[in-house]
Amino acid sequence: MGQPKLDSPEAGGGRPRLGLLAAIVSSSGDAIVGVNLDGMVTNWNPAAESMYGYSADEITGQPGTAFCPTDHMAEFTAAVEAITRDEGVVRYETMRLRKDGSAIPVSVTVSPVLGQDGRLIGMSSIARDITEQRGAEAELRRQAKELERANRNLQEFGYTVSHDLRGPLGEARGETGRCYAHRIKAVSEQMTTLIDDVLRFSGVSRAEITRSGSRPGAGATFSLHPRHEGHPMTDRTILLVEDNPDDEALTMRALMRANIANKLTVARDGAEALDYLFGDGSAATAVPGLVLLDLKLPKVDGLEVLQRIRAGERTRLVPVVILTSSKEQEDIIAGYSGGANAYVRKPVNFTEFAEAVRTLGMFWLLLNEPVPDLAGLAE
Repeated sequence: MGQPKLDSPEAGGGRPRLGLLAAIVSSSGDAIVGVNLDGMVTNWNPAAESMYGYSADEITGQPGTAFCPTDHMAEFTAAVEAITRDEGVVRYETMRLRKDGSAIPVSVTVSPVLGQDGRLIGMSSIARDITEQRGAEAELRRQAKELERANRNLQEFGYTVSHDLRGPLGEARGETGRCYAHRIKAVSEQMTTLIDDVLRFSGVSRAEITRSGSRPGAGATFSLHPRHEGHPMTDRTILLVEDNPDDEALTMRALMRANIANKLTVARDGAEALDYLFGDGSAATAVPGLVLLDLKLPKVDGLEVLQRIRAGERTRLVPVVILTSSKEQEDIIAGYSGGANAYVRKPVNFTEFAEAVRTLGMFWLLLNEPVPDLAGLAE
């Protein structure tokens, strides 16, 4: 695309074209200034008058640097030199001075003006006030700094909160804290299996729940007798010795989920377990086929219950599986030394817990040969 050319008034059709060009320049909202090759102002449109405050009569014939701040004159000179070297259109942002001495930021486009013969006869400078643009840019920079400051404050707050929380969390990481965390996790995971358990409770609705004895000051021992017939493993009673109601409920649900239909008797402390196994009268029952024994029991410790079971003539061969949350080495050694057949740590995850109970039941009640009735053999 060629550079603009000034038509000679004598050329055919030149005057109407010059009139149109003059109207365009006069109507433009940008300040348009014509400058000759000597750098003097030759043309000055109304927008330039409004922007700079000089009338056309005042500024015409003055050097183009008249409205340039001292520290920006070199930019104007460099633009003029680039045009004379035929380097094409020059664009830059700079500052301009108004007549009242105030400075304004402008975006300037300097273009060569060619005569009819194609030779350079001057140049045009189109300037646009970018005060609002600069203001918007300054506001963006201010907001960016504010955001950076807010982020920095947020980081400092996060560090402070993290530091303040690490103290109690460090305490919670102890054995007691881990125990509570495991229980919370276990309860939350139970909720995911609630629907399945409700469906399985239909088996409980067909069961007989009876009291098998109680002792003064102790919780009642009860038995759950699901009505499943035709399988030899259902003849053997499971004795669950567990003082924690949550773990008791978990074990019962796990047994039902695994379709282990044996009679289940629950003793909620060591004394109840001994009363069930060795008590006189109605509390004395048949020897269980499997004992699931917790260690940390009230009244009589689990290890003492194990010792009494192994010392009893009727019970010394009964399979005893220690089912506990303890993973202390001394408890494991004491359990096996006392005659436990297995030591199983309770998994926190309910699915894993149910699978552990199912495996225990299938092995000790179905695959393992039951203990003979020693009292019957002695007779």
